[in-house]
Amino acid sequence: MLLSSLSTLMGAILVPSDYLWLYSTHITFLCLYLMYTKRVLVLFLTFISLLSVVLSEVEDELTILLSQEDAYFISVEDKQILLLSALPKEGPVSLAKQVKVIFQRLPDQQSIRSNFVEFNDFRLLQASQIPPHFNKVELVRYALADKEGPWWLKNLYIQRQAAQLVFNVQGEWLKQLPMGGRHEVLKRLDESFHTFESWRFSKALLLGADDLWSQRDTWIVRTLGLAHLFVVSGLHTGFMAVIGFVLARVIWWLLPAKLLLVGLTRWQLECVLVVPLLMLYGFMTDWGEPVVRASIMLSVYLISRVLMVKLSAFQVIGFTLWLVLFVNPRSILSPGLWLSFSMVYLLIGFYPITQWQWRRMISTQVMLSTASMVLILGWQDAISIVSIAVNLLMIPFTASLWFPIGMIACLESLIFQTQFVYCFLDWGLVYVIGLLEWVAFECPLLNFNVITSSIPKLLLLLWLLFWVFQTPLKRGGIALGIIWMSLFSNSLFIEPKADMVLRNHQGKLVLEKGEEQWINDWVQSSAGLELNNLLTSNTNKVSIRMVPDKVDRLSPSTLLKMNPDWLILAHNDEYLDNVILSALSINWLNIDHSEMLSFYFRDDGISLKHSQCRYSFFLFKSDTCKRAEKLESVLN
Repeated sequence: MLLSSLSTLMGAILVPSDYLWLYSTHITFLCLYLMYTKRVLVLFLTFISLLSVVLSEVEDELTILLSQEDAYFISVEDKQILLLSALPKEGPVSLAKQVKVIFQRLPDQQSIRSNFVEFNDFRLLQASQIPPHFNKVELVRYALADKEGPWWLKNLYIQRQAAQLVFNVQGEWLKQLPMGGRHEVLKRLDESFHTFESWRFSKALLLGADDLWSQRDTWIVRTLGLAHLFVVSGLHTGFMAVIGFVLARVIWWLLPAKLLLVGLTRWQLECVLVVPLLMLYGFMTDWGEPVVRASIMLSVYLISRVLMVKLSAFQVIGFTLWLVLFVNPRSILSPGLWLSFSMVYLLIGFYPITQWQWRRMISTQVMLSTASMVLILGWQDAISIVSIAVNLLMIPFTASLWFPIGMIACLESLIFQTQFVYCFLDWGLVYVIGLLEWVAFECPLLNFNVITSSIPKLLLLLWLLFWVFQTPLKRGGIALGIIWMSLFSNSLFIEPKADMVLRNHQGKLVLEKGEEQWINDWVQSSAGLELNNLLTSNTNKVSIRMVPDKVDRLSPSTLLKMNPDWLILAHNDEYLDNVILSALSINWLNIDHSEMLSFYFRDDGISLKHSQCRYSFFLFKSDTCKRAEKLESVLN
């Protein structure tokens, strides 16, 4: 029944504009078929789905071009932006009904936190007279929504925002903006718990706010595969629902027997408690899309139980998907929607297969971790080899201790202004976080294979589906092995062979490409060896030279004549590096004894890997690693 409605909603957005005639033909035949078979309910759902699409796709485009030279005035209370116009008008003229606005501090007033604030659904108008309560702001840049454009412009289209305007404002004015009740709650919690070392992780876990994280924290969480714990999602909604079910059971035990005779059931009590609790949690997490989707799923399930309507898990998920798309058909373009519903469908199809409890838990976590790796392939470079084991320990710990006790601590702080519960929780979390940091840095990493084509990714998805539905049989295990080999074969068995290697052997630079070899002491010219001709993908024509064996040949006059962009050096020379090369604005990269720099020629550019660079985040990168990364950037 829902397939026809889903096809109506999804097709309207996904079908290219050149093939809309095919979509309209499909809708016409579908409606004729439903009328012929007298399926009135399905026809009604299809009709309202089509109506939702028509209303959603009413274009809200800017009718004029904006300029930074124009004068802009804004009122946050009225959610309006006025563009001053010299043309006489009777009243303001609407240019766009929904615009995303970002206020950022002036460059000389930047602070560690709260440098910008963003709002949606502002109205942009053109007016010749400005009311006194409007404030003048400076436009820095703007972007227009584009369905076919880059991801940030496509995201504006999904959010139904015609444009994004960025304004520079005074820091004091930024602090006075009305931020709403959620911001006030977060501010009070920060004031109460800022002295606790673990609060930065607890804040992300409980409320989805990772503004206290450093790059180091982000790298640890992603490398261990724990990002789903610290980005508010359906998992957290499930945690909150479990708390609601436990409260409902306790209240059920305490209720007098007379209420049972009236006809009150435990299902009704659970629905009355859990649904408002989910709505409250949605407000606290700023109505994140994953929380809204999971809340709708649980609410549909609870309400169907109260109404004695028997629905399968797939029917609940299908109705939730239809409802989400009915409210906003453009969300079909959101990767988060595909990821969320894909994981839920896989979980429902996989979970009932195994019977033994511990085996079910382990196999389910293996499935979820593997599925997430396939779905996000290309978004992350490496993952810890103990990621699955860490998840098997952290998810039960979070569900049974960290999340519920953290919520109780937040309530205690907001109501009684004390921190006794969180003080106890922080004592244990310090050891847990320290252990996670040790595991992240000490355990080996598995580097994902580089897959640039969409066809291998599609095949991996098909293998994933085959494995999920064939798990009880041996061929399911074979499919799992193929998936893992496809993802990590280079890390597990095959060392990826570089197309070109530059190594330091006993103080001499040795360049190897295929069967050819060059050594810097063979170079008689004082200019060194030019590497440009060896880089097949150097589209930017960056001049890179391997210095000769005797560095004293590199006089300032010689460097001025050959004018290189980069020099590859065999050892550190403080005077040459920091004085001469810096004065001449020449970049350099040192390859010390026993180190090497590998070049990988890809279809989309050149990839560099320095032997001493392991970690992929800025905090732990040495000066050499930063320079290698910069060289890779300019080559591409």
